Amino acid sequence: MKRILNTALLLAGLFAFSQAYANTLPTDTTRVSTKVKRGLKKLGHKTAELAVKGEAAVVDRVYAGKLGPNDQTIYIDKNDNYYYVNDTGQKVYLKKTELRDKTSQ
Repeated sequence: MKRILNTALLLAGLFAFSQAYANTLPTDTTRVSTKVKRGLKKLGHKTAELAVKGEAAVVDRVYAGKLGPNDQTIYIDKNDNYYYVNDTGQKVYLKKTELRDKTSQ
């Protein structure tokens, strides 16, 4: 009986020591540098842009004869609104007068 009690006390002590030791390690991994934050933001914008362009290519029509202000592809949605997708993945709606003709090269 003494042996079982001693073994149980020893195991409880080891368990308590291991838990206390695990909490004393420094945790500086929660800080993220500015460069990493900028990189993650840039990655998020690019991911959103590609996702919206992919959805637009499948769901909406492409206006083949016109371009956006900076040579972007123009899409036409189900309500006949014209838009392009900017660098951050947002749809920018345009009036028909704001569209430019596509020049053949």
